Amino acid sequence: MNPFKLKGIWLKGNLHTHSTNSDGVLTPEQVADFYASNGHGFLSITDHEKVTRIAHEKLVLIPGIETSAGETRLGYGYHLVVLGVEDEETIQRLRRSIEELIDFVDENDGLVFVAHPYWSGLTIEDLIKLKKYIGIEVYNTGCDVECAKGFSMVHWDGVLAHNRLIYGLAVDDAHRYVSPPVDALGGWVWVKTETPSAEAIMDSLRRGLFYASMGPRVDDFSHGDGFVEASFTPVDRVDLVSDNGWGLSISLEVYEKLREMLEAKELKGVSEVELNVEDEVEELYIRMGDLKALVRKTMDGFTYFSVKNYGFKKYFRVELTDGKGRKAWINPVFL
Repeated sequence: MNPFKLKGIWLKGNLHTHSTNSDGVLTPEQVADFYASNGHGFLSITDHEKVTRIAHEKLVLIPGIETSAGETRLGYGYHLVVLGVEDEETIQRLRRSIEELIDFVDENDGLVFVAHPYWSGLTIEDLIKLKKYIGIEVYNTGCDVECAKGFSMVHWDGVLAHNRLIYGLAVDDAHRYVSPPVDALGGWVWVKTETPSAEAIMDSLRRGLFYASMGPRVDDFSHGDGFVEASFTPVDRVDLVSDNGWGLSISLEVYEKLREMLEAKELKGVSEVELNVEDEVEELYIRMGDLKALVRKTMDGFTYFSVKNYGFKKYFRVELTDGKGRKAWINPVFL
């Protein structure tokens, strides 16, 4: 289901963060004030092994907990973020059996996603054997700034290649907030929801009606039979990621080289190419056999792409990167 084609409102939120109720430096109330003052509409305070219960007049609060459970192939523990279930006693009792824990959360209308796979030393096999979790943290701010292990796209694609639909989430996992290295306001999710309530947001998360971002904003996204297009705030790179060696990628550097070769009439290997410029907006159209692609570029970067007759395998997902290296991820589409 495509959230960009549904009625509702977009809410920005963080689903993994910590307070003084575990190992964070801000009180739960200060954490909520911090995110509310920085444009978030919802929040889950996910303290270690504890459910932190507060109310806030400007935020939708979703009960959450981060728990360590089970054992991975390398002998580490999985870190799971549990949303919407407040039974701490049962969660603690089931930690040794990760399958039973996830089953319990699922049976009680909660959600589970896997925290920081790269940081945790997880293998793709560790993720494939789990069932009934909605996704993984494709980006974790704290793990990025602390030890350069914040990105987990390889883990994501590994699971998708096994025909398992899981979603990608960006989170903060904040502990210090404003003390260096700053681990807050680096990753979030935009959720399409009918109403600003915890129940509605949880339902949208369960159905994949969201996208993850570190900065870029997606304005629209469409896909159909052999067709995909999207519009967004300016970025320096557009990637369409698919199975194995399939996919497409274009950066501003590649674009400028193509433009130079086109003007010098040196561009080879394409069936058709056309460049249109109007009011400082450029559109480059390329056809290579059956594949047709168009990108739109302003002075600040790419703002639109469309691809027809793409021939991807199993699935594709869209990844955008802006001039500061910040990414956005649209959830995958299976073919």
